[in-house]
Amino acid sequence: MKQLCFIIVNTEFSAAAVKDARILAVFDAVTQTSLSGDPFVDPEQLPHLEGGADHLHGSIILSRLRHLRPDAAFILIRAFKDNKVIRTGWVDGKIVSLGWTEYWLEAVKLCQERHYLSVTNLSFGGYPHAGDGGGWEAFQLSQATGPGKPGHVVLAPAGDGEGKAVHASCLLAPGQERTIEVWQSQDADFNFWSFDTQQWELEVFHNGRPRQAFAGVALAKNVWNDKQQVNFSAGPGGMTYLHVRRLPQDDGAPEARFDCWVNSGHARFHNHVDENLITEPAIFPHVIAVGLAGRRYGSAVRSKPNIWLAAADEAASFRLVEADVLAGDALLAKPERDQLAVLRALKRQLRSNNPERRR
Repeated sequence: MKQLCFIIVNTEFSAAAVKDARILAVFDAVTQTSLSGDPFVDPEQLPHLEGGADHLHGSIILSRLRHLRPDAAFILIRAFKDNKVIRTGWVDGKIVSLGWTEYWLEAVKLCQERHYLSVTNLSFGGYPHAGDGGGWEAFQLSQATGPGKPGHVVLAPAGDGEGKAVHASCLLAPGQERTIEVWQSQDADFNFWSFDTQQWELEVFHNGRPRQAFAGVALAKNVWNDKQQVNFSAGPGGMTYLHVRRLPQDDGAPEARFDCWVNSGHARFHNHVDENLITEPAIFPHVIAVGLAGRRYGSAVRSKPNIWLAAADEAASFRLVEADVLAGDALLAKPERDQLAVLRALKRQLRSNNPERRR
């Protein structure tokens, strides 16, 4: 008989939160280490579990899931340092350090070896990156979950639906140019993407002074999504201007799309914005995105959010545990269910619980 494991990708987990929990393994992207139990991990073996951290997001999610499903097992993935999610490190097209998705694949592999079904909680919130679900992390998740891959599903909150201008986008024909305006209260990191052409130039100005310049012809495309990506920082506070220019080409060349995201820091775009865009990881095609009924969401994928919970005076990330439990029940009832089958079961259950709930 299959058992259920919740995989939690989050911040630190306190000693109090893990006490007496059935923890199969802990993967730490901060220290690049892992520890698995036989069958369960002894919490005293985890040096980064300190007292006084019960208020951290990971501890809260773990405690709530344990309360709702005390018989479940857990795998914990510590994926944050200094409030930044730890992602795969690359040099010259080769992985040099592991990100949260590499450890997630190891967690799913462990579940498979020990005959556990798994529900992954990605309630650490959204982070702006590729924005269309076509990045490296989305590719990694697709290896172990999605249509035709039964027994393992991933859920993430689509956000609180209140709208923050962390994304700007524009279309440029050959010879056209645009200036994207950003207001910052401190240093900020950005991701800039070119989708359809290498014939472009980007100049970054901060408070009227030139800071950096990039040329598309000098940049290689990403091996996983065939798009160009530039990461840069600007600050401290004030106005940053991103001047994008499409180089002249032969007549008849189609428009090309350019996107920029605030990856971290307190910054907001003033123009060319989509304030309600769903960010990663909820936008990933193989992730079940959970939204709050009555809130506003925009997305490049019209089906997102996939399911809706009744809105309440609490962040969507904390509400995700309710959907996690329902997804676990759906898998335990029929272990052969894949992501799409679990999603259908969730929609039926939520409609049954509340016929007035938004579909």
